[in-house]
Amino acid sequence: MPTVDSLLAAALTLSPADRTALADRLLESLPAGDELHPDWRAEFDHRTATHDAGGAAAVPWAEVQARAERRLADQQEPARG
Repeated sequence: MPTVDSLLAAALTLSPADRTALADRLLESLPAGDELHPDWRAEFDHRTATHDAGGAAAVPWAEVQARAERRLADQQEPARG
């Protein structure tokens, strides 16, 4: 049976798109449930309460994704000098 280390080594040879697909499928294979680490649960509860109280504005996913893609593109551009 393969080890976690050997599986990871093989997965790291995949393209970024294939690694993303693999990660998605692995996450989907986990049982559903409230399995968040207590620190993550506390952070989630804090952010939800802040949002519900009007202390934080929601940002549409399309905008978040566009911002992230721009930042990644900016990081990948060669330095100009």
